[in-house]
Amino acid sequence: IKVRLNEGFSPGAALISLRATAAPTGPLPPESQGLSVARAFLDREGNPVDLAAVRQGDLVVVRTEVASQSGRVDNVALLSLLPAGFEVENPRLTSTERLPWMETLSDPLWQDLRDDRTAVFASITAEKPLTVYTLLRAVTAGEFAVPAPLAEAMYETGAYARGEAGRLSVTRGQ
Repeated sequence: IKVRLNEGFSPGAALISLRATAAPTGPLPPESQGLSVARAFLDREGNPVDLAAVRQGDLVVVRTEVASQSGRVDNVALLSLLPAGFEVENPRLTSTERLPWMETLSDPLWQDLRDDRTAVFASITAEKPLTVYTLLRAVTAGEFAVPAPLAEAMYETGAYARGEAGRLSVTRGQ
């Protein structure tokens, strides 16, 4: 950076402050401290989905599990940013499809569904992890980033986990 001052300034007459911020250029690696988080993308039968070959209109089930590595952890927030091109199938609507193999394995304290993310809050233990199923619909064709799931204890510093990020491809439906 080069700064030029107009004539008439004496040395020390001007103070210049520079503040720079940056964001990572790629996905951060998975990380775990006190919690672990894992995610799987499944089809209607519960089989793994090939993320390179999702078709527009497909229903994709996301299974996300958060477990404690050290006893009970209260007020854990699980944040799952959604890949662009997908919409959440709202489980509160009676018209939303239900898959028989999807069980509610945990009781979240609170669940918030948004256009671009889901947030679930619960208390967990090593013996009783939090397992969340989210139904997504592929609505837009294209190549998309899959953000990593994040879990952290809201009031316990140092208890957090970041899962794996990835990429997916949605092809036009017929």
